[in-house]
Amino acid sequence: MPRKRMTAPEPVQDLALLPINSIVPYWRNPRNATDSDIAKVMRSIQEYGYQSPIIVDADNVIIVGHTRYLALRRLGYTEVEVLVTDLDTHAAREYRIIDNRAGEFTAWDRERLLEELKGFTDPSMLATFFPELDLEDDELGSHSLSLPGEPELDIEPTVPSRAVTCPSCYQAFDVAEEDMP
Repeated sequence: MPRKRMTAPEPVQDLALLPINSIVPYWRNPRNATDSDIAKVMRSIQEYGYQSPIIVDADNVIIVGHTRYLALRRLGYTEVEVLVTDLDTHAAREYRIIDNRAGEFTAWDRERLLEELKGFTDPSMLATFFPELDLEDDELGSHSLSLPGEPELDIEPTVPSRAVTCPSCYQAFDVAEEDMP
């Protein structure tokens, strides 16, 4: 039996500036962010700024943006602009999963990607985000780039933090030491 179609809530247009310590990771988040994943997002934020806001519910629980949240904490942000949505609990739970899964369904058009990569001025960004590409002279025109495996990212957190595991769900969260009891 087809599911009854729900009317989508009106999108929230305003960003709210919140203390980062008031933002709460969703304790049942099924995605795991490794230190390498967090370091890549940190690198992106350092290079391009914080461009895509974390989405939270009315209680400041993260719906979308857990890895960004961890990266921002490690970078020492004390306040973060977030998008506060009015999705109900059920819709937020579904959107949390669907948003993460949606990005997995697309593929790169290699020729178009290589053409776009010609404009990169920092070869280390290519190595960080596309370590699987073997970019040779003929693929990038005048850019002579040979990408090794995944580079070591030397990004130190500016706020001391440590992973804390939830005793109920065994999910690890990155918590600033200043927030620890």
